[in-house]
Amino acid sequence: MIDGTMVHQDSIGGGGSITNGSTQWMTAGSGILHIERPPEQLIATGGLFHGIQLWVNLPAAEKWVDPRYQDLEAENTVLLTSPDGGALVRVIAGDVAGQRGPGSTYTPISFVHATVQPGAELVLPWPSRFNALVYVLSGAGTVGPDSQPLHSGQLVVHGPAMPSLSGRIRCRSRDTPRWRFSCSADDRSANRWQRTVRSS
Repeated sequence: MIDGTMVHQDSIGGGGSITNGSTQWMTAGSGILHIERPPEQLIATGGLFHGIQLWVNLPAAEKWVDPRYQDLEAENTVLLTSPDGGALVRVIAGDVAGQRGPGSTYTPISFVHATVQPGAELVLPWPSRFNALVYVLSGAGTVGPDSQPLHSGQLVVHGPAMPSLSGRIRCRSRDTPRWRFSCSADDRSANRWQRTVRSS
């Protein structure tokens, strides 16, 4: 959930509020009933919420695992800054630059939410044998070695075996308000990233 609140309930006892920066990671496995809805107050008074939903295919051998629910609060995500300080990356699941997010997954995947300041560039380490998706939540910029333009609501797919990418996902923000996007890939590379200390 980027902004706002959603309420989750399911048939295995999982549930609660998903608020700004929080993530619900649910594994359907052998079967689960669930509902996500805006809270009653939002329904009564109106308002906005902004989130993203990603469905990840389970490996064939794991299709019938027991269902489970993970409530990943915003304060438990790993925060990284790029070497130049121009980008903030929230690692939700998987590994980025040796830093592992709190989400536990059956499918090898890294899932991040990145904010890139105007004019800044973000280069994510990325094994070229894996696919990667970059979805723009807001703002505009360019992506890839040939600087393809990309803006809010657009998705770019990096396929495997693209040697020109040199094992990295490269994104640059235009000189506009900050650029926010989500990126998912299997990622086990290292880079000169710094873990950000949260202030209380």
